[in-house]
Amino acid sequence: MTTSWPQDRPFPFSKHVPSGELVTAWEFSQRRISDVARVIESLMEPTPACVAVSGSLSRMEGHELSDLDLLIVVDDRDEREVDAEDLHRRVWRALEERLPGPEVERPTAGGIFSRCVSWKDVTDLSRRGVVDEDIDTFGHRIQLLIDSQPVTGSEQYVQLQREILDWYREDRIRALFGESSTWHWLWQDVQRYWRSLRSRSCWIASGRLGKSMEINLKLRSSRQTLVAAFLHTLDRVGMTDGCDELILEALYRTPVERLADASTRAAELVGAYENLWARCRELNHFNSGAHDVTPEISDADRQIVGQLAELTCEAIGSKSLNWIL
Repeated sequence: MTTSWPQDRPFPFSKHVPSGELVTAWEFSQRRISDVARVIESLMEPTPACVAVSGSLSRMEGHELSDLDLLIVVDDRDEREVDAEDLHRRVWRALEERLPGPEVERPTAGGIFSRCVSWKDVTDLSRRGVVDEDIDTFGHRIQLLIDSQPVTGSEQYVQLQREILDWYREDRIRALFGESSTWHWLWQDVQRYWRSLRSRSCWIASGRLGKSMEINLKLRSSRQTLVAAFLHTLDRVGMTDGCDELILEALYRTPVERLADASTRAAELVGAYENLWARCRELNHFNSGAHDVTPEISDADRQIVGQLAELTCEAIGSKSLNWIL
């Protein structure tokens, strides 16, 4: 089992796409994460407990127009005062001033990356089962677990992931009603996340054709793969002894790596994924005004979307994917 983060490993699909665009994206992501780490590690105290990167950089699919999605974690468990707003400002000011490469854009106000992650809040047992929990805390918890890797403070990051998994552990109802595993509630919360993404993709940017197409292709490629790979991990682990550690070990691999590991047609799966990634990047360039491309979904796009769904289903089995689709 791999126990090094993707940012510390060479591109894993050389035999499938030896000279493809995903190779360039992997190497770009490595450089970008390393540069971000150097800036954050140069900060004066107080510093975050850990910082994780999410989104395309976390999945090693970054490019020059990729957002810098950072989860800046403050350890506020012992009730000490932490000026999270000031820490968030200092981190982003330092990145704006010192980070080489593409220009840094601060996170959108009101989004989950626009404020620090409270370690206390994402592991607070009194929040379990609270349907109207604030969306930032829910988003922080899910992103830390299924779509991130550490930039700084890797030991604290893994400890926080472990505590979030423990937060999701549920055996009382499982035993009473024969639920599938300890993680049946986590399964449902990941579905909640996925359904929210599907709903959002129907309506966000609906008046901007190119942006709407980009969002919906991402939903059917990277987001679908992200959720499918995580649910497959829960399926595969089940009630195995030490199952929480097996889940944590799996998260050292990107979602595409986990699906490819489970597939008998890994080269086709990675190839289809790369084709959709390239199409999303093309639309991203169009939407930024940096590239001249017709913003339409072609029959070829729809064919590749269907191919990736078919290959994903074959890799993980119908149980996980039927829930997703």
